[in-house]
Amino acid sequence: MKNLRKLMAVLLALAVVLSVSAVAFAAGYDATKTASLRIVKYDDTDEVIVNSEVIGTYTGVKNAAIEAAFSGKLVDDVGFHYVKVADINVSADGQVLYKVADNSAFIALLGTVTPAKEETGFKYYALKALNEKLPNVEKNTLEDFAKTGTKMELTGKGGETGVTTATGLAQGLYLVVETSVPEQISATSIPFLVSLPLQNEDGWQYEVTAYPKNKVDEPTLEKTVSNKVDGEYTHTTTATIGDTVYYKVESELPAINSKATYLTEYTFEDTKPAGLTFSKDVKITVDGKEWATSNYAVAYEGDVMTITMTEAGLKDLSENYSEKVMVITYSCVLNEEADLGDIGNTNTVKLTYGRENGKDDLEDCSHVYTYGIELTKTFSDNKGDFSKVKFTVKNADGKYIALNDGKISLSDTKVELTPENGKILLKGLEAGIYTIVEEATDENYSKLTGEVTVEIKQTEGEQCPKCEEKLKIASASKTYNGETQALTMTADGNVANAIAPLTIVNNGIELPPTGAEGTWLLSIVGILAMAAAAFVIILVCRKKATAAN
Repeated sequence: MKNLRKLMAVLLALAVVLSVSAVAFAAGYDATKTASLRIVKYDDTDEVIVNSEVIGTYTGVKNAAIEAAFSGKLVDDVGFHYVKVADINVSADGQVLYKVADNSAFIALLGTVTPAKEETGFKYYALKALNEKLPNVEKNTLEDFAKTGTKMELTGKGGETGVTTATGLAQGLYLVVETSVPEQISATSIPFLVSLPLQNEDGWQYEVTAYPKNKVDEPTLEKTVSNKVDGEYTHTTTATIGDTVYYKVESELPAINSKATYLTEYTFEDTKPAGLTFSKDVKITVDGKEWATSNYAVAYEGDVMTITMTEAGLKDLSENYSEKVMVITYSCVLNEEADLGDIGNTNTVKLTYGRENGKDDLEDCSHVYTYGIELTKTFSDNKGDFSKVKFTVKNADGKYIALNDGKISLSDTKVELTPENGKILLKGLEAGIYTIVEEATDENYSKLTGEVTVEIKQTEGEQCPKCEEKLKIASASKTYNGETQALTMTADGNVANAIAPLTIVNNGIELPPTGAEGTWLLSIVGILAMAAAAFVIILVCRKKATAAN
């Protein structure tokens, strides 16, 4: 049974309509009738239908059971060409052969085929012999040959989903080739020969139905990002304003098995948010090899970068890279307009791909997160001088955070920050650990001893509906003298969990009161101290005088 199913699968894929009667007969044959060919296109990517028992009932005529099995799997917008390659010859004793001229272009395509019999100027072939040679001919060659014939209306255009029909055909043997497909078709059906009319156990069939299959497929698309050129690429990363982030767009090309499946479009449209700036450094590799820049064009318009395959590029992809992987790399710089917090800075790529009869698109995205720290400096009595206060802030890599006109940057050398009106706002920091040290303060107040660390952490949130990865939710904590406390992150505009708040309080040094009364008190204390010292000196001098006498 297994071998029979394989045989039936091959027969169906080829749509080879053979006479299966044990005893051939001419009874009922009418050489004056015209014939029709009805083609039903279906998707059998998983080869479920081809190998089913239903196919065992296939007779070459419209079959309700077969078509019920195709329910929901019919494919529209598929085009065929057919060309008559031989006349049918039915002898009085019922022998069916196909008559061609000695100089037949079709027989020349097939190569050496042994005829069943020969006459002057003509040869007569059995269908079996022709079918054995047909698979040896390159599909593109058969497509080109078929296009010298007649094009059938696209499936679905005549009213029935996935169906196309040619009527009023002269009797003979026809080569039928799928010559155009919509964007989702990855493999055209195998070219086949069909006899019109068809002879089977039920007699001569002038209305023939064929059920060639397609495989439905689409390219893949994935967009990932990293904050290091040689780092791990995922759908999310975190960065500091001024950092370069690196993008990778990977796409496995669809299967391309003949000219009918050649690509007519393969375009990437990358849309960035305002918080990212294109570095304009696109590179493309295909199947691990750098691709010539003449194969594609890159254009920038506002926040959109478009990468279009040229005619030469589409030809190269179609002829040489079926099911190979294309990788596009480029970078962006995170700028001051970046969104802080859980919203992230989302960059979306859309791939539009097409074939002759249609096009479709895929989308994917990645997210760059950045955050802030708001350091609030206070004095216990609210009387300190903020201009005397100096802080340093370092990231986990030991780089100092610099601040100029509200814009942050990183420095390898020490940078001291002074609160403005008691605050230092650092907007645009990647998630991580930051070390804060108070380097100086108002001389009338005690400086913070040791260091404070602030950690901004990311945890997984809801799933992104486009890239289907978990988005990030931020939280923060501070650690001082070995004690860790949670910080409630505040929003930046309408975006939650954007800024980690940290307050540092200086206590005043305890000194005597100032003013008139304080001055008198200090004077009295000074006089008493001086008197006590004088008294001690006098006693010492007297003791020395007594000892001398």
